[in-house]
Amino acid sequence: MDEKLQKVLARAGYGSRRELEEWIAAGRVKVNGAVATLGDRVTDKDKVVALKYVQCPHIIE
Repeated sequence: MDEKLQKVLARAGYGSRRELEEWIAAGRVKVNGAVATLGDRVTDKDKVVALKYVQCPHIIE
């Protein structure tokens, strides 16, 4: 059974569905190596990669 990508990511704890829709629109999510688009559906056989940006408090030189 397939499900909407943002729903799967939200259930995995990455954020709210609305927040994840923004991630997808910004190109921060890939499915099977291709950049995801809104409306994509995934199954348990798909490989999903979501890039979460974090702010680094210190710059190491």
